Amino acid sequence: MCTILLAPYCITWKLWVSFSWIQVVPWSIRKLLNWLKENYNDPEIIITENGYSDDGSSLDDDGRISYHQRYLSNIRLAMEDGVKVVGYTAWSLMDNFEWIQGYRERFGFYSVNFNDPDRTRTPKKSVDYYKNIIGTRCLVDSFLKQGFLRVILNTETISLGFIPAVLLQSEVGHLRVRNGTSIDPEILNVRVF
Repeated sequence: MCTILLAPYCITWKLWVSFSWIQVVPWSIRKLLNWLKENYNDPEIIITENGYSDDGSSLDDDGRISYHQRYLSNIRLAMEDGVKVVGYTAWSLMDNFEWIQGYRERFGFYSVNFNDPDRTRTPKKSVDYYKNIIGTRCLVDSFLKQGFLRVILNTETISLGFIPAVLLQSEVGHLRVRNGTSIDPEILNVRVF
């Protein structure tokens, strides 16, 4: 049984990335994958770079966690649509030199101290989150229910609170709240997977 966290879809999301050249549009990856399926004879697809950047000022990279959860959820929906996604690689394992932004833009799950001759690497919060995704093959997990994900509640407010959420468990096409009450997934507009 895979535990999921349901969050309302009415939240207005602000761009999480620190650099404006990257737009966070999770639904677009599903649309693109379906377009590739239809226009390129249904190929097997490996996504080799998909990532989130910030300025590296904090190891608490909640935006990166949100980004990967939302994009991977949409990739999963594309797979349910019949798209043959056979591989996915998040960008990037550790901070690196970016062609336009240099060392200012950070994509890594590990922070790299570029001022240290040893290039010390420190894990960000997203390391444990992504490690759990890989280990369990489950997108939404206990990290979220523990407040692992802080969100932007509106376009003016940054990380002031948590998504109001209901912890649910999947059970053969039904959702069940922890107290045992059954909920019809169609009412909530969610997919059980």
